[in-house]
Amino acid sequence: KMNESLAAAANENHIPCMPVTGGGKQFPHRDKILPAGPVFGAFVARPVGKKELEATPKALEAVLKEWEKLRAKGVWNEYKVQEWREVAKRVKSLNIKAHVGRIFEIVVEKASELPEGHPLRKYKGRVVYQGNNVYDEYGANAIFNELSSSPSTMQAAKPCDAFGLISGHDTQLCDAEQAYIQAKLGDSVRTADGSVQSVETWVRLPKNRWPKSWAGMVDPVCPLEMALYGHPDSGGYWEQHCHRHLLSVGFELIPSSQIGAPATSTPNSTCFSSCTWTTSKCPGHNKA
Repeated sequence: KMNESLAAAANENHIPCMPVTGGGKQFPHRDKILPAGPVFGAFVARPVGKKELEATPKALEAVLKEWEKLRAKGVWNEYKVQEWREVAKRVKSLNIKAHVGRIFEIVVEKASELPEGHPLRKYKGRVVYQGNNVYDEYGANAIFNELSSSPSTMQAAKPCDAFGLISGHDTQLCDAEQAYIQAKLGDSVRTADGSVQSVETWVRLPKNRWPKSWAGMVDPVCPLEMALYGHPDSGGYWEQHCHRHLLSVGFELIPSSQIGAPATSTPNSTCFSSCTWTTSKCPGHNKA
């Protein structure tokens, strides 16, 4: 009777329903973890350990090249080196904040699956800031601004593609070289009570990369001045830097509510720009 009542109610309201009667064919269990098949190449770079790094001239050359680039761009200032205990003592007396973290190097071999001597098989070095291990002048975990960057999404990329496909239009792509370290690191932080306080950011370099002039120092640190990769707020500072430059050459911000993601265009809409992390897609009139 209950089944009949349910069926009558469903027919009356024109609502489709599944059968409520039991029974039916029993199916065997379906295996969800299937036997492993052939492994396909995922193009993952192979990590290079310290012993291999010191024993491989090409790997060492790659990481030293990265150190030279960052030093040449003034990412940190080795001429303002101080002992960390002196920095901590000074900022406490001035009632400002100081963050200290370490810089470390990463070396990988790209396309290691290819034979020796292949032009695509090469070593790549990176020098980064360890953003998950930063402390303040009291030895407590550092508090950051937690700047959130808003990289472009599919909603912004699709209007770019459509605009570039219009007759008489072209689309260009460009990747910013060493993008993050083009942006200055901020010098203030918002505290737990909502107030803004001055902050200095200091870094420890690996001992094997110390300048000779640091010999004899105990815990040398130097100021970090640019938004080095790995710093928790680097992405936010880079986005602010990128937007300032786009606006300075005539672009205007398109609100997210119009296309689903932030983007920029020129006032007369001859060019359109969508930035995702460090890559910019810019369609526009080919005579613009």
